[in-house]
Formats: sequence, structure tokens, C-alpha cells
Amino acid sequence: MPKTNKVSKPKELKVTSAKDWKKVNKVGQLVELPSGRVAKLVRPHLLALIKEGVIPDAISAQVSEMFTKKVTSISKAIQTNTMSNEDGEILANILCKAAFVEPKISDNPGPDELSVDDIDPEDKIFVTWWSQGGATDLKVFRKQQARVLEIIHNSNKVSSETK
Repeated sequence: MPKTNKVSKPKELKVTSAKDWKKVNKVGQLVELPSGRVAKLVRPHLLALIKEGVIPDAISAQVSEMFTKKVTSISKAIQTNTMSNEDGEILANILCKAAFVEPKISDNPGPDELSVDDIDPEDKIFVTWWSQGGATDLKVFRKQQARVLEIIHNSNKVSSETK
């Protein structure tokens, strides 16, 4: 008896409505941070932040260069000398402010708000990577973070040996 292959019907696609499209970026999603805390985050668009003037002119050229060189994270931008440590920290703070829906981050926080300085450094790095489509999984982030810390440790060791 010959076998017949079952052909599955292709999934019928529907256009996402403008309302639903906008909703995703405004409502956000719950994300567990490395500290174990949970926040509601959105994924801000770097180019939109430049256009809106949220990213200072002093680093907007470096952020644009990240796109040109296809540098996918701030840590890689620092490693490739596309961005300084200080500018990377400024950008990470901007991205955290833009990404946090709840709790809200404010320059002058009220009782139910945070300052960007209230965010643990590891959480800040994670939110920065997550917000730009990087590490979406905590396990993946921790592996990447371990590699970055190893690179930093090894570069510091080499730099101290060459002095």
C-alpha cells in the first residue's frame, strides 16, 4: 500500500492592525532581570531616540556608527572603540529610561518611580541588550555576560603586564 504524504495547509496570515502594532510598543512586556526583579519593558528604537533628540548629539554619531559597522551591543561598541566607556554608560542610562514602563524611571523620582541609579549594573546591561533585540533569555545573557567579563579581565591583565 503506497504511503501518502499529508500536506499541511499554510498558515493564513493577517495584517497586524495599526492599533495592535502601536500597542506592543506602548504596553510592554514583563521581563525577569538578572537580579530576579521583574519589570514591564518596551524595546525603544535607537534611531527614533536620535531623531527625537533624546540621545545627545555628542554620542549620536557613535550610535549611528554602531549601525554602520553592525555593532550589536554597547559592550561590542566599547571593545571595537566605536564608543567610550563613559558614552556607553550614557547610552545605557538613556535606553533604560526609555525601556522601563513599570516601574517608571524618572530624573526626579516620586515614591513609585526609580532613578536610573537605582538599577543594578547587571540589570542595566541586560535591559540595554534586551531593548535592542539582543539577549532575550536570561541564560543566554549570563553566558554572554561571562564572556564579556572574561574579555575585560584578560584585557586588563594584558594592559597591566605591558606597563
